[in-house]
Amino acid sequence: MGGLHFILEEDGAIVAHASVVERELHTSGHRLETGYVEAVATRPVHQRQGHGSTLMREVGEYIDQTFRLGALATGSSAFYERLGWVVWKGPTFVRTDSGVIRTGEEDGSVLVRLTPTSPELDLSAPISCDWRSGDLW
Repeated sequence: MGGLHFILEEDGAIVAHASVVERELHTSGHRLETGYVEAVATRPVHQRQGHGSTLMREVGEYIDQTFRLGALATGSSAFYERLGWVVWKGPTFVRTDSGVIRTGEEDGSVLVRLTPTSPELDLSAPISCDWRSGDLW
């Protein structure tokens, strides 16, 4: 898996992990270099001890310093919203060589992190990601 890996260790063992890969998201005429977060996990025995929050704060600081936007897709938005991420309310799409394709099943599961360099964005506007194999969002 490419990108930058964030790892939290305790007593020499990995307890939490997240990756940030660079992607380009488009919305309302903006082409945004985006720090896209994926592969977030905390070992079950270490959950609810603040490890995931600590790791995601570090990820957020990196995104704030490096990208115009942060983004991720999740079925657990409450965890990320507590850390300053906001749900993208607009429709989602993927850009392919054949054109733009609707990804309606992703609506409401994409969250963004506005950074100090983010332009003013309409969170209800359409948003698209670049195509990739595997999970599109």
